[in-house]
Amino acid sequence: MTSHSLITLLQVQKKRESLEIHLNCKLVERSNAVSLKVVNHIMDRVDSVMARGLVDCREMSQHMAFYLIGVTLFGDSFLAWSNASVYEEILMLITKDASFWASYNVPPIWRKGFWRYRQLCSRLKWLTRDILQQCVKDYKFLKQKSPNSRFIWEEAAVNGSFIIDDILAEGMLLEEIAEYLISKDEPCGNIMCMLFHGCLTTAELIGSILTRLATNPEIQEKYKIFKRI
Repeated sequence: MTSHSLITLLQVQKKRESLEIHLNCKLVERSNAVSLKVVNHIMDRVDSVMARGLVDCREMSQHMAFYLIGVTLFGDSFLAWSNASVYEEILMLITKDASFWASYNVPPIWRKGFWRYRQLCSRLKWLTRDILQQCVKDYKFLKQKSPNSRFIWEEAAVNGSFIIDDILAEGMLLEEIAEYLISKDEPCGNIMCMLFHGCLTTAELIGSILTRLATNPEIQEKYKIFKRI
């Protein structure tokens, strides 16, 4: 490895660590701040899926996880985003094939399926830029209401806006985070990774909870709030 490559690798590692620390702090601060609006939106989505027929626990868990992680990252902007369902569909398609294509030591450019996979990734990247632009647009609208940044932050918090809104309202406090989120080298890559891994992990957790509820009627009776699920 050349010295230039090593320096680049260390810079990328530093940015990832800074992003991880910042986002972990935000998640801890907001761990109990899922608004009723978010819960109602997710339940409406669950009802619409169930209305189409029987669905398995895995599919239900994926839907719930996707909106939970999406709202955690983008706040109310995500709930109002018209491309959310398309994003979910593409993300799930990528999830199915990601480990297979990642198993190659070199990009298998001779495989047609690989190019279809790349097209899906490009489409997902474009959609990620789209939701980021929507967040910026919503933030600017709040800013026009009041030049006071503290007011903007509180308004975002009340409306259920989360991590991206916080970063915007705080004026991108960490320079390396600002650079990394909008990096030309890895445009939207980190946000896509957070959605990808976050959805997988959260879906597994929700799936375990739903399975236990389905197999233990006494728990359903004890916690009646889950009976709608």
